[in-house]
Amino acid sequence: MFQLGVYIVYYLDNRVTLLLPFLVVLLECGVLMYVFGARKFVHNIEDMTGHKNSPWWICNWKFLTPCLVLVRVIVILSQLLLV
Repeated sequence: MFQLGVYIVYYLDNRVTLLLPFLVVLLECGVLMYVFGARKFVHNIEDMTGHKNSPWWICNWKFLTPCLVLVRVIVILSQLLLV
C-alpha cells in the first residue's frame, strides 16, 4: 500500500526535476531572443558592461544554446518514456 507513494515521490524527485530547469532555460532563451529581441538584449549588455560584444554571442544565445537545450530535453524525455 505504501510502496506506490514511495515510488511517486522517487519518480518526481529523480525524473521530473531533471526536465523542469531545461524547460525554463528553453523558455527564457526563446522569450529573451525572439520576443525582447537579440539586438536589444546585446545593446543592454553593452550599456551595463561598457564593452562591445562580438556577433558570436548573438548566434550563441539565439541558436546554439536553444538547440543544445532542446536536444537535452529530447534525451531526457526519451529516457523518461523508455523507463
